[in-house]
Amino acid sequence: MRVLKGHTGKLRAVAYSPDGAKLATAGDAGVTILWDASTGRELSRFSAPETGERIDADEKRVSHLAFSHDSKLIATGTGGGWGNGRVRIWEVETAREVPFPDELGESAAPMVFAPDDTRLILRHGRGHYGRPKRFASGVLAWNRKTGAIEGPFVESADTPSALALSVSANLLADADESAVRLWSLTDKTAQGKLRLPKIPLSHLRTMVQSISFSPDGTKLAVAGGTDVFTFNVRDRVPRSTIRAHENQVAAVAYSPNGQLLATASQDGTVRLWDADALTERGAFDWGLGKLRNVAFAPDGLTIAVVGEKSKVVIWDVDAG
Repeated sequence: MRVLKGHTGKLRAVAYSPDGAKLATAGDAGVTILWDASTGRELSRFSAPETGERIDADEKRVSHLAFSHDSKLIATGTGGGWGNGRVRIWEVETAREVPFPDELGESAAPMVFAPDDTRLILRHGRGHYGRPKRFASGVLAWNRKTGAIEGPFVESADTPSALALSVSANLLADADESAVRLWSLTDKTAQGKLRLPKIPLSHLRTMVQSISFSPDGTKLAVAGGTDVFTFNVRDRVPRSTIRAHENQVAAVAYSPNGQLLATASQDGTVRLWDADALTERGAFDWGLGKLRNVAFAPDGLTIAVVGEKSKVVIWDVDAG
């Protein structure tokens, strides 16, 4: 096990670059740190420029991270899940911010890069009070070539709390508290809807926190309340519900080989599940308090997790 220190405040986001060279982490302090994934050495850090204006804590905290597939860009998203906050784009090698005009406040996390990296798919933000929205859809896109926010990327009337993309299945998934909608990445047409079981109000937060496709695009895992709902993507039917944790499940992630499913929860544990049998393979508590996110390295050999303590824990999958 390796512990990375350098942050202050609670951590909310963790992501490996697709080439496996870097690990990105971020949280409430608004600072994103890039680490050398093999050595744990800090490479760079960046945050929104100081303007002298008062910034709400919700707009400061970085809750989402997304690398481009070529590992050259990283998107950071702030906000607490209600469409406020904003998205910024950064060059990975230089830590320089890429021009990202958003005068209308239209960008919001979550976000994910399209397979060809030409666009960043993102949620439609609240916009500025008193200014009409340009787009009715809840899913927009940033054009990497022109630098403009354009939309809709798909004609979704709902505002998603989570997004996921499958290159293998050529699908985009967006989710709210009641359903996951599937969209073709080729012609942007609707490809079906996966209805979610009702998440009890006793779980406090009913919105979906995270969704993840298996690498081959045949399975989808959805974190809702204390449970994880799994679906057969090809047939658009439920597989099973995992009674996964004692507190809210904050993140789900399939391993790169598709054999494991990782879940991270506010009960402080990461649990590993057999992705086919959906049986538990192990539970780990690294003393980070309430967990917020988990990520497998692209080679599948290590896992990184972050939570309310300002540390990053990385461990070998085989070692547990």
